[in-house]
Amino acid sequence: MCAIFGVLDYQGKLTPVQRLALFRELADAAQVRGTDASGVAYVHNGSVQIQKAPRSACKMR
Repeated sequence: MCAIFGVLDYQGKLTPVQRLALFRELADAAQVRGTDASGVAYVHNGSVQIQKAPRSACKMR
Protein backbone atom coordinates (compact mmCIF):
# COMPACT_ATOMS: atom_id res chain seq x y z
CA MET A 1 0.00 0.00 0.00
CA CYS A 2 1.02 3.61 -0.30
CA ALA A 3 0.15 6.96 1.20
CA ILE A 4 0.17 10.43 -0.28
CA PHE A 5 0.19 13.66 1.67
CA GLY A 6 0.80 17.28 0.91
CA VAL A 7 1.02 20.74 2.36
CA LEU A 8 -0.20 23.85 0.55
CA ASP A 9 0.79 27.15 2.15
CA TYR A 10 -0.39 29.60 -0.49
CA GLN A 11 -0.30 32.61 1.81
CA GLY A 12 3.11 31.72 3.26
CA LYS A 13 1.90 31.77 6.85
CA LEU A 14 3.91 28.74 7.98
CA THR A 15 7.47 29.32 9.13
CA PRO A 16 10.17 26.98 7.81
CA VAL A 17 10.27 25.32 11.24
CA GLN A 18 6.50 24.77 11.18
CA ARG A 19 6.61 23.35 7.64
CA LEU A 20 9.39 20.95 8.56
CA ALA A 21 7.60 19.81 11.73
CA LEU A 22 4.38 19.25 9.79
CA PHE A 23 6.22 17.35 7.05
CA ARG A 24 7.92 15.10 9.60
CA GLU A 25 4.64 14.31 11.36
CA LEU A 26 2.95 13.49 8.04
CA ALA A 27 5.92 11.36 6.94
CA ASP A 28 5.84 9.38 10.18
CA ALA A 29 2.10 8.79 9.80
CA ALA A 30 2.50 7.76 6.13
CA GLN A 31 5.31 5.34 6.92
CA VAL A 32 2.91 2.79 8.40
CA ARG A 33 1.49 2.37 4.87
CA GLY A 34 4.81 1.18 3.47
CA THR A 35 8.53 1.91 3.45
CA ASP A 36 9.58 0.77 -0.02
CA ALA A 37 10.21 4.22 -1.45
CA SER A 38 9.35 7.86 -0.94
CA GLY A 39 9.58 11.15 -2.69
CA VAL A 40 8.89 14.82 -2.33
CA ALA A 41 7.97 17.51 -4.84
CA TYR A 42 8.14 21.22 -4.09
CA VAL A 43 8.24 24.55 -5.87
CA HIS A 44 11.55 26.41 -5.73
CA ASN A 45 12.13 29.64 -7.66
CA GLY A 46 9.05 29.01 -9.76
CA SER A 47 9.90 25.47 -10.87
CA VAL A 48 8.87 22.09 -9.50
CA GLN A 49 11.69 20.10 -7.90
CA ILE A 50 11.28 16.34 -7.37
CA GLN A 51 13.36 14.07 -5.17
CA LYS A 52 12.72 10.32 -5.01
CA ALA A 53 14.57 7.54 -3.26
CA PRO A 54 14.18 3.90 -2.20
CA ARG A 55 13.93 4.71 1.53
CA SER A 56 11.26 5.40 4.12
CA ALA A 57 9.62 8.83 4.27
CA CYS A 58 10.95 9.61 7.74
CA LYS A 59 14.52 9.39 6.35
CA MET A 60 13.92 11.97 3.62
CA ARG A 61 15.90 15.18 4.09
